[in-house]
Amino acid sequence: NNKLDLTIRFIENFRKYYGSNRNIILLIIDNYSSDNTFEFIKSNYKNVNIVKLNDNYGTTTGRNVGIVFLIEAGCDFIYLSDNDIIIEDNNIFEKLLNFHNINTQIDGSCPVVRWYDDGTVQTLGTREVRKNWFKNVTKINDSIFINSLPGCAQFVKSSAFIKYGVFDNDLSPISIEDLEWGMRATRRGAKLAYVRDAEVYHLQRRDSKNSKEKMGYVLQGRGVFIRKYFSIQSFIREIRNFFFCTFNYGLFFTINSYKKGFKKKLENDNFEYNIFKKNLSKYVVDKHFATI
Repeated sequence: NNKLDLTIRFIENFRKYYGSNRNIILLIIDNYSSDNTFEFIKSNYKNVNIVKLNDNYGTTTGRNVGIVFLIEAGCDFIYLSDNDIIIEDNNIFEKLLNFHNINTQIDGSCPVVRWYDDGTVQTLGTREVRKNWFKNVTKINDSIFINSLPGCAQFVKSSAFIKYGVFDNDLSPISIEDLEWGMRATRRGAKLAYVRDAEVYHLQRRDSKNSKEKMGYVLQGRGVFIRKYFSIQSFIREIRNFFFCTFNYGLFFTINSYKKGFKKKLENDNFEYNIFKKNLSKYVVDKHFATI
């Protein structure tokens, strides 16, 4: 959403390594940008597929739209990426695919995600250390299994989205959709892991602070999450998060953001693949398909 320069950088980087590979479809989802993103890419990158949505649905419903289009196009795997992810390995998709060909029981994986500014590990996904309590994994070792994949870079079997559902559309545009999907999927039997020899870099600065707009969405999503997966452990964790956000963003802002999530009308089955697919057209305002 309104990140044309960053999206162009992603496209150029992607084309550098994978532009000639006809087994890979690149699909850009434009969350109703006002900076001419859709029109510019459609005119200047005619071989790039792009869909424009009628609102800013973020990384939840926005990604779901792309997932459905790619599954219906016949893709066996879907690699979800933020547009501030940099790939500097021309074999990364081969590494991810080979990992799944060897470990056929695994439904989804992720590369090692490193901070771009210093090269240290940002995330390998998260593990559930107590019920509804997840910890970020940053140490590469023999324990590769995780409970959720990082939202910025994940490689998932299309069949997993059909079986376990897409991202929860009850969540806000930017929240904890990756954690919720991983938790829901693994509790239903999915296997997730990180791939040690595949790496990407995240342009997000290590010391950056979330904007107030983004944090408002995050807190709203956490409010929805608490309602759906309440436990004493998660409630205690949320109290700690409440005080942290109050200190950094203000009491009134924090309370009102959580309140939106607590009051939001929930549709508890709206992450089911076939249900979302039926409603796909109501989110799309325009599309340009060159290779789909």
